[in-house]
Amino acid sequence: MKNLGKNLLLVILLFGTMSMKANTNSEDSEIKRSVTILKYTHVKEGNKITIKDIYGVVLYDEAIQTDGKYIKGFDLTTLPKGNYTFELDKGLEIQV
Repeated sequence: MKNLGKNLLLVILLFGTMSMKANTNSEDSEIKRSVTILKYTHVKEGNKITIKDIYGVVLYDEAIQTDGKYIKGFDLTTLPKGNYTFELDKGLEIQV
């Protein structure tokens, strides 16, 4: 009788753990990502792309390597919610 109780408890625990599943939806568990596409048509080698937050802190800085078009996607979902600016520094001109 003692062994029967232990075996029954063991079977109940096994079925309980096998039948349990995480209470998460696949859409909820994935971080929803959106990509911001930055396009410029007339850039020159040496121009700089900068991403800044509202306090002026530089989060990303890149020098453009080729003349012509610049197209790049940025995933900003990991950043805290807020306002961010993209700046194109063309030497004498800065486009925000």
